[in-house]
Amino acid sequence: MLAGVVAYGVAAISLQKHEAESTLQTRLQAQSQETVRYVKNLKLKLRFPENDQASPWNAKVDAFVRKPNEVAGKLSNDLIGEPFRTDLGINVDFSKLEVGDVVYIVVKDGKKVWRSDDMRVLEAHLVMNPRH
Repeated sequence: MLAGVVAYGVAAISLQKHEAESTLQTRLQAQSQETVRYVKNLKLKLRFPENDQASPWNAKVDAFVRKPNEVAGKLSNDLIGEPFRTDLGINVDFSKLEVGDVVYIVVKDGKKVWRSDDMRVLEAHLVMNPRH
């Protein structure tokens, strides 16, 4: 009888250990997917044509985000906070985006308006410059 009780106890402990390991593995997988799904603190530097620049100090900056299942972007200034402005231009920091979101920026300065290209999160357009 004592052997039966010991065997039952060992089986119960083994089952609890297996359940704990399974729960931990599930949590780690969820965190891993969360890490890949969201991009935090994406920094964008707005660059204007050399002879047609917005004033970093006077321009109104609006950020738009289009989710993968949406047709149009939605004004999302709550994701950027206050743009960082310097004499060299305007920088925008997005606080949290999802992989696959499409972002674009609209800048208004007086009667002039600029719109950035669309940028899908975690994709980039790299300009290749010749090296001699």
